[in-house]
Amino acid sequence: MLKIYIFYSKYLFLWLLVTFLFLGFSGIYEKKRGYFDLIKRKIYQQRGIVTGIHINAFIILFLVRSSDSIDWETIWIGIGMLIFLILGWILLDYKCKNEDGFLWNAIFLLLVLSIVLLHRLSPSLAKKQLVWIYLSFTFATLFSFFFKFFSTLKKGEIIYMIIGWGLLVLPFFFGEERYGAINWVNIRNFNFQPSEFVKVIMVLYLASVLKEEKSIKEWIVPLITVCGYIGILVIQRDLGGAFIYFITALSLIYIAIGKEILFLGGLGIASVAGLIAYPLFPHVQIRVEAWLNPWKNIDGRGYQVAQSLFALGSWGWMGSGLTKGYAGYVPAVTTDFIFAAICEEFGSLFGIGIIIVFLFIFIQMSQRIIKVKNTFNFLLGVGLISIFSFQTFLILGGVLKVIPLTGVTLPFLSYGGSSMFISMLMFKLMQWIGGEQESLAKERE
Repeated sequence: MLKIYIFYSKYLFLWLLVTFLFLGFSGIYEKKRGYFDLIKRKIYQQRGIVTGIHINAFIILFLVRSSDSIDWETIWIGIGMLIFLILGWILLDYKCKNEDGFLWNAIFLLLVLSIVLLHRLSPSLAKKQLVWIYLSFTFATLFSFFFKFFSTLKKGEIIYMIIGWGLLVLPFFFGEERYGAINWVNIRNFNFQPSEFVKVIMVLYLASVLKEEKSIKEWIVPLITVCGYIGILVIQRDLGGAFIYFITALSLIYIAIGKEILFLGGLGIASVAGLIAYPLFPHVQIRVEAWLNPWKNIDGRGYQVAQSLFALGSWGWMGSGLTKGYAGYVPAVTTDFIFAAICEEFGSLFGIGIIIVFLFIFIQMSQRIIKVKNTFNFLLGVGLISIFSFQTFLILGGVLKVIPLTGVTLPFLSYGGSSMFISMLMFKLMQWIGGEQESLAKERE
């Protein structure tokens, strides 16, 4: 019976995901028509789907792990995540009415899949991830109550610049090398990645600088600051982070100034810099070689990419079924390659659905800021969207072998406290920016 349940659950999970996406995209259409009662009903239907995916997945995990005795660990993690969903939705309904319910449902879906996959692969990491989810959501929610004092943030460019420099140089003193990059800090067994926090600080800095027109002389300090941030990450060999910083800064500058030559010229400079940097960083050479031909050295440099490709393609469109795959053989499967685990056990069609979920998040976030009149808020929103979208593209492109692997996390899915904390804060900030605009529109009416 268990084997039959696991086999047919693949089709159930796919059907639930497709229904979730249908409700989301149809909700966008209904919002334009002004049918708010219907929108609310679709949001609650999506919540039921997220809950259904969570409960069915943990029933499978419990049955598989309880062959000899009751697996209480699975029960408590499953209940813990279910409580988070319920409390989170209650809080959003009563305290965050101006925020987009469809967006939160998409994030909660990714969080559910993160806990399911991490518990499947490493229960100890699932427990830590669950703690980080609670802490990140709680902090982001509490911090959002101070957003009403947001006008003071527009004048803090000097503070942002100093904090950014201070955080980025920490790895030089307390650094820890991971996957060829020295971008982690370890202070008394507390580990975090400063570059994750500086991403938001850099966007705040650029938004405060670009909110008003600048003379050529006034551009000197901002350009030195941004180039310095990127240069530090290059020295730390965190080239994936450096690229996210660069493309985010370039996008903000292009939108603020509106000259295509700047954007195209920046991309040209980045291409030349990449060619120059390639022979200087051995771990980058390894990743490029593995991207070009992982089968040439499948037991060495190409092992990670090859195992990921096996996971992606071995079980076809519908996957092996939850717990029936071999994703544990993929190195860094809980961080860099968690999407490969999704495709292996839930199926390639389900994986395509997850990519569409990320596209849905991007579309909804863009719609929430496109009507924002305040220049600072608008630029801040654009910067946060850039970080989210480029980071998602980098890691999905690396896993799917579209581009060389860069070693960044997949937002809300990969294991990581720093990533979860910052992703939740960015998302809450994005919700506030859009909600503030809606409140102003209602006051005018």
